Amino acid sequence: APVDGRLVLQGTIGCGGGSRRSGTVGMLGDGGAGGSVVAAGDIVIWGRVKGLAHAGSQGKRRCRIMTLHMEPTQLRIADKVARPPETPPQAYLPEVAYIGEGGIRIAPAQDFSRWLTEQHS
Repeated sequence: APVDGRLVLQGTIGCGGGSRRSGTVGMLGDGGAGGSVVAAGDIVIWGRVKGLAHAGSQGKRRCRIMTLHMEPTQLRIADKVARPPETPPQAYLPEVAYIGEGGIRIAPAQDFSRWLTEQHS
């Protein structure tokens, strides 16, 4: 349901399913393998990302993808594209994907919030 120009979804987006929105998307559930979440704004998923996640789909490079478990087939932010590493991490932590030096970067959420605070001080 739309809340203040944002969309909050509940459930899982499975194979072949998707959500495309003109603002920010918050999701309580998983973006499953084969599914996609595309937003002109940020994407916040309280769950797993296993499919495609594309924030800033209309070119906004300051958008972010935030999730509890980042295991996508592909991440996109504005015109940048990233694929997951060939070797998955041994443990998953809440992470934030953003455009940094050289392309899309992924940082643990606790470190990103510290970096963000320093950038705006």
